[in-house]
Amino acid sequence: MKLNSLINLQIRNQGRQLRDSSTQMALLNLLLSIHNFQIMEKFQLIKKLDQKIGKCEE
Repeated sequence: MKLNSLINLQIRNQGRQLRDSSTQMALLNLLLSIHNFQIMEKFQLIKKLDQKIGKCEE
């Protein structure tokens, strides 16, 4: 195999690895966003319950 062919093959492999890691990072960010959204929803529910409990105690 010629040196140019080996270099091009290596460049393609590295490009593929970069795309794979970028995809993994994007999926991880998406999962973290979903998780953060779920946490915020739970805090909102807790806040509403606290308000209802406060009204009942008055």
